[in-house]
Amino acid sequence: MEKVLPVWQRWAPSVTNRLTSTIEVAAKKVGTIESTGQLLGGAEELRRLIRPLLRAGTPVKVLVKTVPFIEATKFFAESDLNLEPKFKISGAYGFQPLPREGVRIIRDFLSKASNRHSTVWSQSLGGAGSAVSRVSPTATAYPHRKAETIYELSARWRNNGEQQRNIQWVKRFRRALRLFC
Repeated sequence: MEKVLPVWQRWAPSVTNRLTSTIEVAAKKVGTIESTGQLLGGAEELRRLIRPLLRAGTPVKVLVKTVPFIEATKFFAESDLNLEPKFKISGAYGFQPLPREGVRIIRDFLSKASNRHSTVWSQSLGGAGSAVSRVSPTATAYPHRKAETIYELSARWRNNGEQQRNIQWVKRFRRALRLFC
């Protein structure tokens, strides 16, 4: 994680504004890092664009597929269908890549996660070079136009007895990252 997340943070906002990319780092109990995305372009171009990201880790599976937009929409929506029904999520915007200390905080919190359904999900927003950034922050209700990344710190659970432990874990996690995003 200490190698892949920093590479993704630098790569995703700068690769092309035609690519939307996410990365999800799961609790240590699960031990996965998954990056997904959508490119308005061809499969060969995407294979070329993701090379730096693939070199940062040891991918178990790489899937590049050309599909109609509606099929891509369904693919991304399906990932939420099997989640635990109760959750706490706290979000934050990153205006620059997390420093080593921020990545260490993520590693430490995920290594002591409240349960196996705890994750950090991030999406590249494109930063100062994106189409979104060309709109004035005061022009709409969305002021974070220069943000490079959005982070979601989340815990999910099924039983009511797990609620407080999970909520407190997310709150502590968010406080720990507050200096960086």
